[in-house]
Amino acid sequence: MERHDVETLVSLVSRTQHELLGTQDVTRFMALKEELLETLEQAKTALAHHEELANLWRGLELNLTMFQSRIRSAEADVIAAAAAAAPPPPPIPPTISDLIDSLTNEAQKLPLRRLMMRHAEDQLYLAGYEAASPGRGDVEGTFTVLGSVRKGTRESYNVKWYRLNAKPTSFWCSCPDHKFNSAKKNMMCKHICFLVARVARILDTGFFESKQFTAEQHAAFAAIVQNAAIFADGSRERERLATAAAGYAAAAAAATAGLEAARDTFRVCRKPVTAEDMCPICYDVMEDTECLNCPTCSNNVHRECMEVWLERNSTCVYCRSDVWRRWR
Repeated sequence: MERHDVETLVSLVSRTQHELLGTQDVTRFMALKEELLETLEQAKTALAHHEELANLWRGLELNLTMFQSRIRSAEADVIAAAAAAAPPPPPIPPTISDLIDSLTNEAQKLPLRRLMMRHAEDQLYLAGYEAASPGRGDVEGTFTVLGSVRKGTRESYNVKWYRLNAKPTSFWCSCPDHKFNSAKKNMMCKHICFLVARVARILDTGFFESKQFTAEQHAAFAAIVQNAAIFADGSRERERLATAAAGYAAAAAAATAGLEAARDTFRVCRKPVTAEDMCPICYDVMEDTECLNCPTCSNNVHRECMEVWLERNSTCVYCRSDVWRRWR
């Protein structure tokens, strides 16, 4: 390469630098940045074999070192300006009903509508969770979701929750609806909808269109799993609830004293049910429905849901006390 060619290359670097600092278009900025880096690489390769032109490279290198901080600052400004000019993301629907209205996929609306129904055949119950070994495989854990009784047997399905971006979708379910319709109709079954929309309260239209959690949604779902009473370690949960239920200790002690004689002990309201209280099994409101109360930790739960829970378990859904053997 002749000196004239090298000087032309150096001049191109200088012009690209000035244009880079002058543009406000983020796409053009990134293209110019790549062009500048490519040109510099060409200059470095060309000058590496010309001792007599080494001074040109040293000057170019010094110029680039001083210019880098300006590039970083300009890049941050351009990206910030583009973000400020971009339209705001659509608001998250506040309710499942609003989520249904925001979706365009009619097939996906159906399982969400079934979540809102109170029909016995559509009722779902969260019955368990088994975490996968950390760092092994693509699965975070597996949920057990129970449904209605059909032909004398209660429906039971496993829902796998995958690690972030490990699979094209965040969940897999063992139910027939997922097997035959998830890909065909680009939808999620009611069991997955139950976990996402009812249990975790994630009502983002984007998730129900992509079927893939964002990093923020994945972290939020993980927090739900970690903190929900049904998934907690029994001993830790008993300790936590013992503190939370301190105000009801006297009532609990009085009720427990007569436990041997009466099933009505579980109907004693030691802790008032509020509009915000959610059943830890079906994740629906507990107000205006028949509830039972644990004599050990004083927490409430739907009677119907607790009876479904006791089909497979013999302890409290909250504190893991075996006092519920008395109810069975």
